[in-house]
Amino acid sequence: MDSRLASATVPSYSGAASRREIAYGIGLSAITVNHALVRARAKLGFQSLAELAAFFAPGALRAHFASFELAGEPLAVASYELLDDKCLEVLTCAEREIALSLLRGATNRAIATERGTSAQTVANQIAALYAKLGVHSRAELGAALGRSH
Repeated sequence: MDSRLASATVPSYSGAASRREIAYGIGLSAITVNHALVRARAKLGFQSLAELAAFFAPGALRAHFASFELAGEPLAVASYELLDDKCLEVLTCAEREIALSLLRGATNRAIATERGTSAQTVANQIAALYAKLGVHSRAELGAALGRSH
C-alpha cells in the first residue's frame, strides 16, 4: 500500500468522514479509498474497520503511542485508559454488549446468534444505540467511543 494514500485515508476515516467524502477530498475514487482502508485494517491486525476508526480517532490509542530503540531493536509502547463507563451509561446493558460486539467486527447475524435473538432485534438495538450516541455507522461508533476517553 502506498504510505501516502494510507496517511491521507485512515486519519480521515477515523474522524467519521465517509469513504465518499474522503475520496472527494483527496481526488480518488471511493473504491480506491475502500481498498486502502481494508489493506490498512489487515496490515495493522484489526478485525474490523470500526476498530481501525477507534484506534485512529482523535485522542484515542494512537495518540498515546511512543516508540524508541532498546538494545538496537525498535519498541513501541502505549498507555491507554480503559473505556469509561460514563460514556456508555446512556445505553442499556444489551446495547452496551452490542456496541462492543460491533467494535469487534461482528455482523448483525452473528450478534443475534450469540444473544439468541433475531437479526431484526439486533438491528433495532443498533439503531437505538446509534441514536443515543449521535452516530450513523460502525466507524462513527468506533470514533465516538475512542474520543470518549
